[in-house]
Amino acid sequence: EHFEFGKSTGVEGLLAMDGTLFIGDNTKRHGDVAGQFRDAGTDAVVMDDQQAQGDKLKAVAEYVGAKDAGEELAKIVDDQLADAAKTAKESDTTDLSIIEVTASGAGGQNAVAGTGTPGNEMIETLGYTSVGSESKLRGYSREFSNEGIVASAPDVVVMAESDYEKWGGEDGLWKAFPTLDQTPAGQNSAIFVMPDAQLKYSSPEIGVGAQALAEAVAQLS
Repeated sequence: EHFEFGKSTGVEGLLAMDGTLFIGDNTKRHGDVAGQFRDAGTDAVVMDDQQAQGDKLKAVAEYVGAKDAGEELAKIVDDQLADAAKTAKESDTTDLSIIEVTASGAGGQNAVAGTGTPGNEMIETLGYTSVGSESKLRGYSREFSNEGIVASAPDVVVMAESDYEKWGGEDGLWKAFPTLDQTPAGQNSAIFVMPDAQLKYSSPEIGVGAQALAEAVAQLS
């Protein structure tokens, strides 16, 4: 059963789905939850949300008994990330800073992506400065201010398609982040909307997303 991203569900509701394995992706939030699953007789694991996306792919593959496939998939993704980083370096754009914004932070609120998120890792792997990481944010964090966004002066804004749609397009984006249009990214319309699987999730498509982002940013130079 598929739940909307960010939707709150209780342990009892999840147990009622008769799953055979619970996988948590946040060591702070899901440790106690995993314990409740184990107490109920359901296997449960929690992976480190701060580890590299390739390591997350390998971890999940091992959890479900597909270790070799996970290793192979992670290598493909790592090669794609390396190729994307090469594109960014050759285009001489690695001095730029990028901010990822989302409509689905904790509680379904507007947030900025920080450490442990796929988008943040992508940005830093390409050699750009991540506003979320520089601001010491973790996960999809609401701990930002309008003044802080102006001060961070991002050159590029990225977001997932689901976020853009939830905001109702560009006007909704400016309403969600009122000062973003005052930054270099806003003034230059350097805003990229990416498929969710390429930016927002710990997905095998992060490598392809990195290649697409590097090529798009290269066009700004």
